[in-house]
Amino acid sequence: MSIASSTLSRAISSFSLISDIPNKNYRKPVYKASVNISREIEKLASLFPKSDVISGSVDEKNVSDRTKGLLEFLGLDAHIYTFRSLSWREEEATIEVGSIKFSACAMPYTPSGDIESEIIYAGYGMFEEEWKNLNVEDKIVLLKWFDLKLDEVVWQYINAVKMGASAVIFFDPFPSRLRRMVLTLNTDYRFGGGTPPYVPAVSVSFEDGLRLVKLARSGSKVRVYTATEVNHDAKSYTVYGGDLEGPVFTAHIDKWLTGFTDNVLGTAIVLMLARSFGEKAGYILFGSEESGAPDYSPWYWIWGSREFVRYLEETNRINNIGPILNFDVLGGTRIHVSVSGPDFERGVMKILSNEVSYGPDETIYDSFSFTLKGIASLTFNTFEEMLPYYHTDRDVSHNVSWEHVERVLRYASEVANAFINKRWGIMDYTALTKVIREKLEYISSLEHAKRVIDLLENIKIEDENTARQLRQSLTAPLYHGRYETTFNDILVIYPYLLDPIDDLLILEKALQGKANPLEIKGYRIISGYETIFPSIETIFGKKAIPRNILKEAYTSLRGIVEKNLMLLEERLREIKQ
Repeated sequence: MSIASSTLSRAISSFSLISDIPNKNYRKPVYKASVNISREIEKLASLFPKSDVISGSVDEKNVSDRTKGLLEFLGLDAHIYTFRSLSWREEEATIEVGSIKFSACAMPYTPSGDIESEIIYAGYGMFEEEWKNLNVEDKIVLLKWFDLKLDEVVWQYINAVKMGASAVIFFDPFPSRLRRMVLTLNTDYRFGGGTPPYVPAVSVSFEDGLRLVKLARSGSKVRVYTATEVNHDAKSYTVYGGDLEGPVFTAHIDKWLTGFTDNVLGTAIVLMLARSFGEKAGYILFGSEESGAPDYSPWYWIWGSREFVRYLEETNRINNIGPILNFDVLGGTRIHVSVSGPDFERGVMKILSNEVSYGPDETIYDSFSFTLKGIASLTFNTFEEMLPYYHTDRDVSHNVSWEHVERVLRYASEVANAFINKRWGIMDYTALTKVIREKLEYISSLEHAKRVIDLLENIKIEDENTARQLRQSLTAPLYHGRYETTFNDILVIYPYLLDPIDDLLILEKALQGKANPLEIKGYRIISGYETIFPSIETIFGKKAIPRNILKEAYTSLRGIVEKNLMLLEERLREIKQ
């Protein structure tokens, strides 16, 4: 018996029956509070190796085979979709100072390298003033990982490379852990190919970082050694089965380092729900979520789900897929539901009430790949709470609040049962036009805004196909500001065409002396597609637009808003037809 099959056998033998019991609202499966969730999930964790499961790796193939086998054991018709991915892996990463060796983690997609040089400490390396009076040309740069926003590490790296660093060492802001995060040398987030990193980069623990700071101050030389491998034609795998027209439970199977909450736990939750729901639901387990987009794409993440959505389109199955219920970075106590579209959000709120917090879908989750196509999607997560463990070797099961994992299982079951009972009747389609109307009311003095408000009165969204057209047409990933100078998240906005209205209202108040014009969001980018979304800016460097020019700025932005209203009217008329 192979190692892969013996691991699956152990998982199957320990996968005990979870009884189906009714609750007050639904007659479908839910989970008994008496079931030891932690024990069940710990057993399912045996499907995974202890460390990395990398896009396009043998480990990812083994996990996909095992999860497919478990779905088949449950009586489901399961399949594996295979697709091309970029696969990067570390063979070795070390830091040496004389006879002293430091444990290190190569940062994906760092190249192989062997660099020995003086080490220079540059703080965060995020701000221009940190580099003043520092000569780092051909030196090894030591940086403290930017703890205010961990994923800004790519900009720390870009800054160090621009300044001439021969290698970069990051030390973690939290003690006793190593962390991985993908690096590229791109100053945007386009979906297509990009620039590979050519300067080696590694991470070390907080404690070792402090030791290296002392060495930097003494002018010591340090050796950074990395041995890595890249395969541009690797094969990655997504497992799917069950009824994809029912509620669809999803998670990703790849991970960095121990990756228990990101995302062994999410995968195990999907498998437990498969035991309970069987053929009443669908199940998708994505490869290539953490990395894998070909050709060093700066939008390297959620590649597997984007590819699977494309596959569903090619096979003419995308229009019939049910709502996506995704699980990622769970384990904390503050459960958040990131939901696509106000209609789905309000529908879920009616089912779960205020037991969780809600917000728009987020670009970091596989659910977003479906949101882009107008499909009702959500992700259960506790992302903010789990950041200290995110992508580290301390992301292990004893950090998990099992009580809240059990709640997630119950919440997901309630949403799924509601859909099984009512199908798309769970949606509040009136919210799709209501949020547009509410936004337009702020500028109802504009003639074109009045026209769109009148048009909305005659538009009734009564079916899911029409709702999907509207969601897809009016949803976009927007970035406020310029990537290299602001630390914002890419936001999923509906209706994105009306986003500049907020700035228009601020400028209107500024003309009355009641607001600061610097408060506008200004420059906007439709991320991924990397198109500039028309807007105006009120600050350049340290100088703001003079007050006597504010009226001109307001006039310009009003013209932009009116053009957006024309485009909105055009898209609404297409929906009406």
